[in-house]
Amino acid sequence: MADIEDLTLQNAVRLEGVKAHLSAALRERLLALRDGLKRLLDGDDEISALPRRDMQKLYAEIEGVLDGTFSAFADGLHDDLRRLAEIMAAHEAAALSAAGAPAVKTVSAAALASLLDERVLSVEGIYSEPLLDPFIRHYADTQKTRIAAAVRQGVAQGKTNAQIRQLVTGTKKAGYNDGIIGASLRSGDALVRTAVQHVSSSARQAAAEANADIVSGVKMVATLDARTSTLCRSMDGKVFPLDKGPRPPFHINCRTSFALVLKPEYAGRDGQGKRAAAGGAVSDGLSYYEWLQKQPAAFQDEALGRTRGALFRSGGLSAKQFADLQLDRSFRPRTLDELRDLIPEAFRRAGL
Repeated sequence: MADIEDLTLQNAVRLEGVKAHLSAALRERLLALRDGLKRLLDGDDEISALPRRDMQKLYAEIEGVLDGTFSAFADGLHDDLRRLAEIMAAHEAAALSAAGAPAVKTVSAAALASLLDERVLSVEGIYSEPLLDPFIRHYADTQKTRIAAAVRQGVAQGKTNAQIRQLVTGTKKAGYNDGIIGASLRSGDALVRTAVQHVSSSARQAAAEANADIVSGVKMVATLDARTSTLCRSMDGKVFPLDKGPRPPFHINCRTSFALVLKPEYAGRDGQGKRAAAGGAVSDGLSYYEWLQKQPAAFQDEALGRTRGALFRSGGLSAKQFADLQLDRSFRPRTLDELRDLIPEAFRRAGL
């Protein structure tokens, strides 16, 4: 029998590949948009000097290019996420079967279709962003409006074509990252990665709920490296009932996943598997902070910051105690001042 947490970790690695692929597709669209706008803004005549009729015609061309690019992105991402939901739900059913669970049920088509109508982002345990599909459409509409408005405002302010083009597309010296399109690419990349993580989590939750007679809860699984957030580090290894507790993504660009916990009578093998980590595979019985204890001090400081790193090493706290102290009851990361009030003796031991 396969270990369901191993399968979840394998899937998490593949999911990062999906994020990279969809982000690269967005990048291609925006680079093509940048080239198209450069051609439109490279006319021999200054836009501000054009007759009103020609100026309005140019504005219409620009807005047509923008609408085509961002509408195609939103429609394409919507379709990709819907297919991803189907694949993820099928994967979870297969993982449950591979782990030895009997009579595994698949997620209904209606339940899968509703995943894009759910809220997109759980920040510190609180759903605060709009519904996923409107969230994607809002991004597309916002970028179209920003770029079109920048062109019109530039003309109104008497800027040259070259100045307007630089504002929109950026400069070669900065790798074209300093223009509006560069900002659109960065925010779009974050949107894509967060949306993929959301759909993955939602499909897994839907699979768990369809098999509530087999699944008792979920176990959080964070990525073991220095980029993992305070929230995700402290969530790692926590188990929540099937119908309670937060679910990732916990923040923009969140990589934390969760594994389904089978009821005891359906649990698979007892032996520990391996999980991916910076520096190589480690036992999946280790929490993030247990793993971090085995890393060099410099890496601990890179992950936690110098003060928390010193507290982690020399404050006399176990890995579990340290993890539990990092979040308050609402799953919000505690500040150093809040920690100092809670555990002054640990700070004294660490010489802080």
